[in-house]
Amino acid sequence: MAPIIVELLAKDPDARPTGAESAARLEAAIRGDDATLPTTAPPRPPLPPPGPESPSHLRLPLLAALLVVVLIAAGVLTALALTGDDGTPRARTSSPAPSAPTDTGPPAGSAAPTSPPGPPTAPGTTVPPTTVTVTAPAAEPPAATASPTGRPGGHWIAQLASVPKSDEVTGRDAKLAEVRRQVPDAQVLDSDRYASLKPNHWVVYADGPFPDGTAALAYCAARGRTVADLCVGRFLSGASADLKYVCAPANGTTTGICRRD
Repeated sequence: MAPIIVELLAKDPDARPTGAESAARLEAAIRGDDATLPTTAPPRPPLPPPGPESPSHLRLPLLAALLVVVLIAAGVLTALALTGDDGTPRARTSSPAPSAPTDTGPPAGSAAPTSPPGPPTAPGTTVPPTTVTVTAPAAEPPAATASPTGRPGGHWIAQLASVPKSDEVTGRDAKLAEVRRQVPDAQVLDSDRYASLKPNHWVVYADGPFPDGTAALAYCAARGRTVADLCVGRFLSGASADLKYVCAPANGTTTGICRRD
């Protein structure tokens, strides 16, 4: 049986005998038939001729031998499956773990994501247009011009009203409209531009030209403005020393300083 086991352990699967061949050789070995054994097996001494045996005595050893051969062949095949061609154990391979997806962002050339649209409008609903009102700044009132008398340092005006700036533009424009009912050529100036006037006021005035404060009062009297609340003569200049030049009406005469030499 040794030659049969050696052939079953051959590394080359094609050199191993089949199951039928192994069974036939095993049976021949049990019976002592050397013709079915490989030619490379060592010579065996002749066996004495078997005595007469009944078929039932031969069948049991034959089946046991076949079972042993099958178990040996199965063990050999299992060992060869677990080892490589060079006899070293085969390494167990494992499938690679799936890699986590990498966010590389949108592809080149694609449009950037836009913000989601607003909530939809219910059917039949009309969205009113948004109206933006822009208020233009009020035009700056014109500054008083130089006196025709040729005095570049200042000149007399008829002050018809004075409105504090805390009343804002609406108060200024209302007062100007009121004065123009009597004096159509009335104008407005910013007192902060002239040191001779009380600061922080809008001044409604008539420009004249007037040679002195008395002439300014006569202009006002001709238009029905004969009291100090409705008209005074003032000297308009950039010098704070001229703040004292105020000419006011008083019961048909004048009071204050009405001339500036």
